[in-house]
Amino acid sequence: GVIEFEHVAFSYSPDKPLIRDLSFRVEPGQTVAIVGPTGAGKTTLVNLLMRFYELDGGRILLDGQDIAALTRDDVRSRTGMVLQDPW
Repeated sequence: GVIEFEHVAFSYSPDKPLIRDLSFRVEPGQTVAIVGPTGAGKTTLVNLLMRFYELDGGRILLDGQDIAALTRDDVRSRTGMVLQDPW
């Protein structure tokens, strides 16, 4: 399905914002690579999508549904990912 991040904001601590006003849309069948240096927030994006953390602002949608309105189990049953080990 469609994954949308709309004006997402997140921080692990209130005094150090990590993600500010992030918006993007991923269409079904589209391949996406999340790349960047260590500490850039790649794993955090996946953790937010899987609802391991709650957003400070904005919203994440799965097929038009705000994931905050879904149970964590429901979100996780509707998503899949392939992780790459950097060996």
